[in-house]
Amino acid sequence: MNPQSKIPLLPLILTSITRASAKPIPPSMHIPRTDDSSGLELVDLAFSIKMAETALAIFSVTLVIITYSVLIQRGSFMSTTAMYPQQSIERNLGSLLSLAWPRRSGEAPGREADVRRKDTKASLGSAGSFSLKMPSTQLFYLGRMDTDNSSGLVAKGWLECVAKPSRKDISTSYRPRVWVTSGSHLTKNVVQLLVWEWVSLWLIVIMVFATLLYNGFLTNELSPDSYPRLVVTLIYAISYFFHFWYVWTICMRFFTNVAAGAAWSLLERAKFAVCDSKRLQRHKEGTPFEFRGIDKASSEYVPLSFDAVFKHEVDLPRSLIDDTPSPGRARDPEADDPKEVSAALATLEKVQKHERETATAAALTALDLVIANAMVMMGVTLASGFSSWTARQLTNNTPNNFAVAQIGSLALLGSLSLGASTMFASAMHLTILSSSYETILSLKETKINGQAVDHYKKRQAFDAVLSFSRGTVPISRVSFCEILSTNNLRNSLGISFLGPAFALMPNRADHDRTSKETAFDISVRVGSGIGEDVESNRILFTTRKTDRHGRGKNGKNVEAINVCCIEENEARKSREKLGKSVVRVNEKRVAEEV
Repeated sequence: MNPQSKIPLLPLILTSITRASAKPIPPSMHIPRTDDSSGLELVDLAFSIKMAETALAIFSVTLVIITYSVLIQRGSFMSTTAMYPQQSIERNLGSLLSLAWPRRSGEAPGREADVRRKDTKASLGSAGSFSLKMPSTQLFYLGRMDTDNSSGLVAKGWLECVAKPSRKDISTSYRPRVWVTSGSHLTKNVVQLLVWEWVSLWLIVIMVFATLLYNGFLTNELSPDSYPRLVVTLIYAISYFFHFWYVWTICMRFFTNVAAGAAWSLLERAKFAVCDSKRLQRHKEGTPFEFRGIDKASSEYVPLSFDAVFKHEVDLPRSLIDDTPSPGRARDPEADDPKEVSAALATLEKVQKHERETATAAALTALDLVIANAMVMMGVTLASGFSSWTARQLTNNTPNNFAVAQIGSLALLGSLSLGASTMFASAMHLTILSSSYETILSLKETKINGQAVDHYKKRQAFDAVLSFSRGTVPISRVSFCEILSTNNLRNSLGISFLGPAFALMPNRADHDRTSKETAFDISVRVGSGIGEDVESNRILFTTRKTDRHGRGKNGKNVEAINVCCIEENEARKSREKLGKSVVRVNEKRVAEEV
């Protein structure tokens, strides 16, 4: 018998059955054909599937190219020009002025408390006692007005700033949705980060759809690696949606603090100054009072002080003026040592500079990581689109059939793991950004309230302060809806693909200060908390001319921003009084006729 005929039949039969069972059945989304050169049976994807995968890949690449082109065009403007939501700034201004700006210069809370203290002691006798905790700082308007009756600066309350804008109907004035101001690299990085995060939302949706299509979930034609790839993709997508929520939460917190700082900056531009309430109690009437300038977010800024007289003292008769020499700045027994003040301010400025650099670096790093994550999503989509034309489901005649499928799954797992790591790292840097900017705002308000020395010496300050960061002034929260409301209908296409932050990117006109957003009216409500005044006093920050604010020889405004009080309550009372007079006249006429 031939030796070759002694080959065992059972292993041969089992091998044949195994190979037959491993041979894939060509589904309807695949087109089987035979390669004439090798004799192997190949299964290609259907042409419609290839075109769909290719269209998704082209759309993702086009979206990334458009994003880069828009950011290249407007990115250079954002370093020097910034645009912030105006609604939160208005609400923060109203909160500050309602708490710190008195109705008249002679009715400053410090003076009212001093008068009440004297009257109480006089009524109670020597045994009487009275204690009243006063705010440590107050705000006064030092802008030039025709009613100042003085060649120097005059400190005014809001009822002493009554004026009418150039237009009679102030309701028709332009109130933009955004406030155009000086920009910074920090704001530039945050806005670009929000744009890329929104673009990544499109890319993650495209990637998931391409994965479902490539692995046969939309055509009910699955492969052994379909479910593992789907699980990996869904875990990555869920992680991204949490990352999207966290990024917008941190950035809204950042813009909330920016709006608080912008309110202080707007007061500085509008020529407001800070008055120390304790020093105000020792002030001699008729003599200039030293006001502190509001801290400005600039490395070149030097703390300023202004000598101004109060409005109620300008026309004060000489017989009522106390001619006793003023203690003076240097001889004020309760004033801080100028050397300590300089050292404290220098220390705070150094800390602010360090925190600003830290926040800028953290924002830049987070931006790079978010872009890297977007490139991972685009890469997976491109791989699916490219593989649809080159990948083939091979039969059992190909020994590396399972190896090729395994390599593709491992490549997907490695790419998405890299993307997940960038998301976690960017979230960490965004947390650093938020913490650093909160420190910057806190130190800014520390200097505004005159507590630099207390902070420098690590002493606890017991005075009531004006501070958003400490919660003594209610802060307006910037929300996603507020950012979205800053856009208009003509930007609908840009909002759809680049997100709501598209409205915060300035164009050439904004950068050159020629757009209509640079001329604005900011309307806030200010009340003293007494009776109906809370609802009736409207303060307008405007770039328009008024009938009482100072103008230069060229006819332009002396101040960059005019602040005027609109007497709505007085106008309403006048109308009511006129109406009653008309009614009385009519009643008298009817009585005479009868």
